[in-house]
Amino acid sequence: MAEAQRRVDFEIGELASPPGGRELTGVYLKGADGVVLTYGSGWGTVVLAQGQQESGAALPQPGAQGGDLALPTVALGGGVEATELSTPIGTGLRWNAGGVSYVLAGSVPAADLERAARELH
Repeated sequence: MAEAQRRVDFEIGELASPPGGRELTGVYLKGADGVVLTYGSGWGTVVLAQGQQESGAALPQPGAQGGDLALPTVALGGGVEATELSTPIGTGLRWNAGGVSYVLAGSVPAADLERAARELH
């Protein structure tokens, strides 16, 4: 983790309480400006991707392009909202906070993933 932190210009967030007690199993650099953390292994892996938010970038607003699918949002606290896609086999969250863009996904119930996102540090 320390090596990855030296290579990016933002503070890498880690899940304080990964769903199901999963352990951090991998830290991967994504180009020069992103990091992917994996928790667990196999089908049950939870993935946290993060990268520096581009200047002026914001999450797309539903309907802004005309006819876009409106995904639900969930409050993560501190005025931060995430877009959520939840299916019977897994959940994905996407949000921006503190100049960093995050995607958190895994084959876990939405409530578990939301809780993990709220406890990101």
